[in-house]
Amino acid sequence: MLLKQWVFMVPFLLITSQFDLSAFTPNTYKFIQTSDGKEDNNIHIMVNHLTTSKTSKKNNHNIYDFFNKHIHMCKSDQNSVVKAQENLGSILLGDRIYELPYTQSEETVFGVDKFCQKICSSSISTKDADFINGLIVDNYQYQWFIDDLPLGSHYTLKHNENDEESVDYYSNSFGVGIYDDKNEGSDFYKKPLIFNHFDIIIEYSTYDVLGSERIKDNTEYVIVATHITPYSIHRNEYKDTNKAKKNYCSFTGQPKELLLDKETDIDYTVSIKYVENKTILFKNRWDKYLALQKMIISNDWNNILILLAINLVLSLTIYKLVMWNMNKYKQQNAIEKTLDMEFDEDQGWKLLLGDIYRQPNKLSLLCTLVGTGIQTMVTALLISFLGASGILPMGDRGLLATASILVFSLLPFITSFTSMKLYLMYEGRLFKRNMTLNCCLVPLFVFALLLLTNISNVIKLPSHIHSPSVIPLKTLFVFIPIWLVLYIPSSVLGSVVAKKTTDTEKQPRKVNKIQRLIPAQPLFSKMLFLCILVSALPFSSVFLVIKHTFGGDILVSGLIPKDQFVLISVSLIVVAYNCFIMGVIITYSLLIFENWKWSWKVFMTLFVGMFTYTFVYGCFIIDAYHNIVKYLALGLLLGLICGSFSFLGGIVCVKKMFNEKTSAPERLA
Repeated sequence: MLLKQWVFMVPFLLITSQFDLSAFTPNTYKFIQTSDGKEDNNIHIMVNHLTTSKTSKKNNHNIYDFFNKHIHMCKSDQNSVVKAQENLGSILLGDRIYELPYTQSEETVFGVDKFCQKICSSSISTKDADFINGLIVDNYQYQWFIDDLPLGSHYTLKHNENDEESVDYYSNSFGVGIYDDKNEGSDFYKKPLIFNHFDIIIEYSTYDVLGSERIKDNTEYVIVATHITPYSIHRNEYKDTNKAKKNYCSFTGQPKELLLDKETDIDYTVSIKYVENKTILFKNRWDKYLALQKMIISNDWNNILILLAINLVLSLTIYKLVMWNMNKYKQQNAIEKTLDMEFDEDQGWKLLLGDIYRQPNKLSLLCTLVGTGIQTMVTALLISFLGASGILPMGDRGLLATASILVFSLLPFITSFTSMKLYLMYEGRLFKRNMTLNCCLVPLFVFALLLLTNISNVIKLPSHIHSPSVIPLKTLFVFIPIWLVLYIPSSVLGSVVAKKTTDTEKQPRKVNKIQRLIPAQPLFSKMLFLCILVSALPFSSVFLVIKHTFGGDILVSGLIPKDQFVLISVSLIVVAYNCFIMGVIITYSLLIFENWKWSWKVFMTLFVGMFTYTFVYGCFIIDAYHNIVKYLALGLLLGLICGSFSFLGGIVCVKKMFNEKTSAPERLA
């Protein structure tokens, strides 16, 4: 009995250990001058990997661990660091979050200002100096956090030059150094200068549980904003070896350069100042971090809404024209049949009656792909709802990816139910094969994709460089218990319910023993032409949303406004509707030219077209070549959604055209 319990509990514990709910409870602080050891009133600076949006021959958009030995940044004397608990999504996205050794070893009490405190010292060799200078040139960014708020620079920006009002916003990262490649007259033109001093400002406010009114006697405080100003300073040298008496912020007025002809000694320092802010409520503390993104997307709001409206009207118009043409054709045939009893009704697309319900090749695979697309759509809408409603906490890195994995793992019922229903519609009989494919196709594909991504990251990295982009092997194996405990039971249940609720004993549809030859098809029915032309309409509904949601580090950081989640869900619904209409149109066009092999072609047209548009647009326009994996995954997901809904549109078209109940003229009016 005990063994059975452990067999169940081990996978359960492996799964739950990857989901961190601490972000739902705010941290509160008090003004306590000394730590009594009973409660944590210290400020903890957390650090993440270094990353960049720029690609060069040297770095190829690699991400680097903060404590990479070639960067020489602040490892403790004991050679040990405190690692933060990360969720599954953050690990997959490359997050490796640690506590800065300075706040680990020193007492950084809340409310107590610190001036020019030494973080660490290092001696940088010429080889490593060249490597760090390369990071500065390629605009690599530090990612530091205090109370989950990113430490970034404070900026002021106007919508345009004529605006009197400006927008204050905080960035979510800051550079390793500064590199001036524009001012040719400068003394430091094209000279990398490293940041070695950091001024941190922590803004705090009183905390009210209701978050509406302030309490005068409240002794608990919350952090509502953090920002940093980095400096590159060349410090004065002292003969005094007593480090306690050394003034690390006495500097020469010149910036700090890393030398390429000899070893460079460098001291990293930090100053921390606390400022009370009475204007920001805790619930609104992310507003300044979102201000820039809101301003950018607000400029495209009208364009997005216009595109969505045009797409809806255009697709609906085309659909009505197709339906009108279809009904007119049926009415004409019915009238001719009434006037001439010897009328041969087997003409045009009616010749396909004996082949239209023939099982397509790889039926189980097609049904599973369609079901997966529907499941992906439902998952995306649920995640958008969670984000728009505020259930997903803002700024928790990786939480969005973790929630997506969890929701998707709970919804294979949709895939298996849809797949089995379609499989039975085509009178498939290999139920176990279909059920097995529903359980295994997506998990095995995802696992293989992650494994290949890992191998590719290991191969492209220099042998001496370790990158967080390489997913730990133990994290990959976490997917196994998720698959066993969550995915398989839900998938099997969906297949069973679909089979039980479908009448498999009904009279089978008549299918000719010999396949009908398909006549020569027109040019516009070619796969390449259809992918380019038909996929353009649904892609036009979503390309701006892709730009604002997936560009840069937005999705990884989790800094997505609630309004944007609403926009995402609306865009997805419009895209799905467009693909459904396109499926009807493609199917009708194929059947008119007596092509009964419509199923795979309708699915693959929108799948390939949407994947190609998304991948090319993301890699070559938004992020300039460097984030292939992200847009490969996005393209596959959007392709599955579009292919699935286009296939459903094809089914509706076929049933409309070959349903005897709708063949009478009075039923078509």
